[in-house]
Amino acid sequence: MDTPASGASVTWLTINDQPLSFAPDSDNAALNIREYQTCYIKVTSQAPHPLSLMVDEVPLHTEHYGLWQWRPEHYAGLYRLTVSAPGIEPRTAWVRVFPQKLSQRLYEQMKSELAALALDLWFRLVSPAVERTAFARRLEETSPLHDYKQIRSIMEKLRPVMLQIRRRPHSTLQPVVRPCNWQALAHCSGEMQPQPGPCLELPASWRPFGDVRHLPQEWQVEESQLSYDVYENRLLKHFLRQQLPARLSLIEERALAEAQRREAIYQRYYNDEDRLLLERLRRVIDECRQMKRRCLFWGSEPFLKTVQPAVLPGKATQVLLKHPAYSRFFQLYLQFQQRLIVVNSERYVNELGQRKVSELYEMWSVFTMTHLAVELLEERGYRLTSNTTFYEVEKRYFEFEVRKNVASIVLAKGDREILFKYEPLYPHISTVGRRPGLVSTTMSGGPQMPDMAIEVYRNGEPQQVLVFDAKYRWQRLPNGQYGPKEEDINKMHRYRNNIQYQCFRRPGGPLHRYKIVASASILYPGTGLQAEDDGHIRAFPLLPGLAERRLRAIRMQLNELLTAAQL
Repeated sequence: MDTPASGASVTWLTINDQPLSFAPDSDNAALNIREYQTCYIKVTSQAPHPLSLMVDEVPLHTEHYGLWQWRPEHYAGLYRLTVSAPGIEPRTAWVRVFPQKLSQRLYEQMKSELAALALDLWFRLVSPAVERTAFARRLEETSPLHDYKQIRSIMEKLRPVMLQIRRRPHSTLQPVVRPCNWQALAHCSGEMQPQPGPCLELPASWRPFGDVRHLPQEWQVEESQLSYDVYENRLLKHFLRQQLPARLSLIEERALAEAQRREAIYQRYYNDEDRLLLERLRRVIDECRQMKRRCLFWGSEPFLKTVQPAVLPGKATQVLLKHPAYSRFFQLYLQFQQRLIVVNSERYVNELGQRKVSELYEMWSVFTMTHLAVELLEERGYRLTSNTTFYEVEKRYFEFEVRKNVASIVLAKGDREILFKYEPLYPHISTVGRRPGLVSTTMSGGPQMPDMAIEVYRNGEPQQVLVFDAKYRWQRLPNGQYGPKEEDINKMHRYRNNIQYQCFRRPGGPLHRYKIVASASILYPGTGLQAEDDGHIRAFPLLPGLAERRLRAIRMQLNELLTAAQL
């Protein structure tokens, strides 16, 4: 709520003995408040009495009126402080809280990098393995001429694809219920259902059963018919009737506005440069209209007329990946999403801003390590075979909810399979019994659940496990650097010793357990790249905007871990 002009210069409260501004355009960043910092809010002599305070709609209580303690925990960003008094309109002040272990610049960069990493992982892994398209992050609008060139290329490649699909569109047999008169019934079956209405009285000689005297005249019959209303054709129709025309209309609209502006400049100065650009813009407008008509023509193909227009975001079905024509269409569809759909950053930035800084850092560091590991494994000849990392990918927005305790990313090479799991749960041996599998052998009796694990299988049997755990904390070392906490290092040792593989050496024989964790690593916002226990325990200092030298060192250390795990 805006501050009344008459009271804009009045100081009602101070935070840490500095005046709190209620100006609507002020975020009180000069107060330099950080998360986990205890702040003292005091009332001044200019304030009305009695005052009540709320922080983000939550009342702030105190034992002694006039002095409040406020300790922002977990969240960085803007907090809304609302002050109320009897008979006076409430006043609102915005207070910026900075992260404790990151600068504001690194905090904002981390949010941006997380968005890019997540989108990049999804686009790279959902693309067909035959021809993965390069992902270009789109956070800002591009020029209409650039978009026109991209979409014209897609349209030209789509022309022969549509010719192939038209010749033999994909279809499946689907059950269809139709009404049928009794005279048209060829045979009786369990799929037939009588309908209420007039009945035919059977003569005595036509009664196969003595108690059946009447036969309904109308029936419902279920049949299997060839239908083009399948997911792949729905996606194609949605692409031709919704996405392409909408984008072409936007390009045309922006080109028209630019042409009008250039026309006014040309009429005034008659520059050849303006005239040539004006001609190019007019050609863009004409070709956009032609391409929209072509989309309408393609979207009106006979086999698409009965196809439902509604469609979920594109998912890679077997037909879209392996059918020659539909696979080429799906590649063009992905190119369109990556190159021409503008990602609205406002929503995911707002969503990320509502998360705990520690949670945000842990997610960012795990995604960063995933991204590096996938790149290194691809360089070693592994290919991506599956990606179910995220619960949901909406049409234009990315939902930052990862799937937990399942194989989120799968890579394969020969008889080896590599599974990336987020928050995998390794149950305690007391709850597993004699079932083979990865288990926890802790003395406390509880399960083990690191933030991420890379599990290596050969012919379906576990071979090695690489564990990663993110910690949003550090301790200051005697040399002035920031290293991992001792208890976090000890936790890595527990992961390495207590996550084991339980199996039988021979059928019916005794149960054996083997150490299977090749390495356990901490991801933390420090400065020291550490290794101990012959490199089996490591600490990776991850911060947004890593220098190229530090990034190369981290890649080299991760590469060593993959080599030690016989990858």
